[in-house]
Amino acid sequence: MKLEEKIALLRKRNSWSQEEFAFRLGVSRQAVSKWEMGASMPDLDNVLKMSELFACSTDYLLKDETTASAAEEMTAEKPECVKRVSDETCESYLALVQKTSWRIALGVALCILSPIAMFVLLGCAERGVLISEDVASGVGIAVVLIFVACGVILFIGSGIPLSKYEYLEKDEIEISERLEMWVREKAARENRGFIAAIAVGVALCILSAVPLILVGAFSQEDGAELFALAGLFPVVAIGVFLFVRFGMIHSGNEKLLQEGEIAVTKKRGNKQASVFAEIYWCFVTAGYLIVSFVTMDWHKTWLIWPVAGILFAVLDSLVRVINKAKKK
Repeated sequence: MKLEEKIALLRKRNSWSQEEFAFRLGVSRQAVSKWEMGASMPDLDNVLKMSELFACSTDYLLKDETTASAAEEMTAEKPECVKRVSDETCESYLALVQKTSWRIALGVALCILSPIAMFVLLGCAERGVLISEDVASGVGIAVVLIFVACGVILFIGSGIPLSKYEYLEKDEIEISERLEMWVREKAARENRGFIAAIAVGVALCILSAVPLILVGAFSQEDGAELFALAGLFPVVAIGVFLFVRFGMIHSGNEKLLQEGEIAVTKKRGNKQASVFAEIYWCFVTAGYLIVSFVTMDWHKTWLIWPVAGILFAVLDSLVRVINKAKKK
């Protein structure tokens, strides 16, 4: 293994970007990039600094052949297996994320939109227009189930192809320098759109409650609140669509670069946390459906979701703290 390969490998094992590593070393990112491509060699002072940063000997860095003792030193500190991922696999993964992100986002949006027909029909029933309350409830539930079923079909159809790439999020990986530079350039181009989508999505979710608040404050007409609630969900659905669509693309880049929430140091704690999340949201979904069908208060039971989201954030943080405490 040559010096340039060792520098790239050790940097990635420490979850440092080229910019962060360059800052720690006191050099430019371009210098680090040239070292890792073999276009230039670091001077002795920088080699000494690197040995301190990587906690390895200068002999390990400078000798092309790794000695047994140096190899044991490195593997003792990095016991987890590093998977080498080919350029073709990475490019196929990013193309698949681009293709399926809108389908999953649409599936989530359909689930959010599913109660709208029920609210509209119940609002008409309260005003004595066209339909009785029993018929409105029955038709509304049927529409909910149809929308949710369509959403589930989109989830399954998109999730199965993505499932074979789950290791990118859970395992420590290594990609080529050429691909890393390409992904960084791609992420930089898409970052502005990601930030704009998140900002618009947050604004829409906040503003969606305004009509409901105004109707509750100024209108006394029968069914007015139900019609306002029906108007809330499309706005929320658009906001969440933006979150999911652009969030998946952004997350795909982070998985390959092993940065942000997908950093190597976080991957090791994410495995148990992901199991907790899957179990938690299964119970929340089941609880939401049971309570809604038993009480038939669909215009109230939607509050389960924001409450569950806040509670999940608290419990998820607690699980991560417990996992860290166990490792110490």
